[in-house]
Amino acid sequence: MDTKEFKGVIEDIVDARISKKGITKFVSAVVKTVNSNGSVDVYLPPDTEKIVSGVLNKTGENLSVGDSVELCTKNGKTNNAWVSVKHGTNFNVDKQITDTGWLYTSNTHRSDLGNWHNYNIAGTLYGRKVGNTVELNFQISLAGSTPADIFILNEAFRPIQKIYAVLRITDSEGSGYSCNISIDTDGYIYIADGAVLTEIDNAPDVLNLRGNVMYFV
Repeated sequence: MDTKEFKGVIEDIVDARISKKGITKFVSAVVKTVNSNGSVDVYLPPDTEKIVSGVLNKTGENLSVGDSVELCTKNGKTNNAWVSVKHGTNFNVDKQITDTGWLYTSNTHRSDLGNWHNYNIAGTLYGRKVGNTVELNFQISLAGSTPADIFILNEAFRPIQKIYAVLRITDSEGSGYSCNISIDTDGYIYIADGAVLTEIDNAPDVLNLRGNVMYFV
């Protein structure tokens, strides 16, 4: 077993232990109903039909229909979740929700989503805005001398607060590891992990960055 294979085995063991133990993850939601016992029913945008019922409010603030909130979950599962954060934005749930449809920016195509901040990067970044919710889908390739700041979003797609997310990097053989990114309120998307940048610079071939991120704007 070479060093790369050994590293993959260790990462698989760690991932399995963490998954079993439970990682705290935050899931964006919007209040659909406020119940008489103080709990709330929420939907997970952009799917207004996906309802999570009887969620406890632990924000210390009063919640109203249409409030933008964050659910605290284990491993992203909404059973036994609770409302941990109330955002400043209130949505009118009866108002028509605008949908941009899926836009994309690649090396050969520009869109209202934004632009690559460095042209050494190949691939495509997809984005969709539904109401005040944005979803990004990363399908990009990274090679040596990749900068930390890889993309800049146009104003309509910028988050209301700094976002952190974990994506996946894989090589041509399918081996991979986690990659932390951040999205600033000024629209810059960064690879927020110096060790990963070093791995990219030293990689013998192109690495692929994949994953989805959802947030409020």
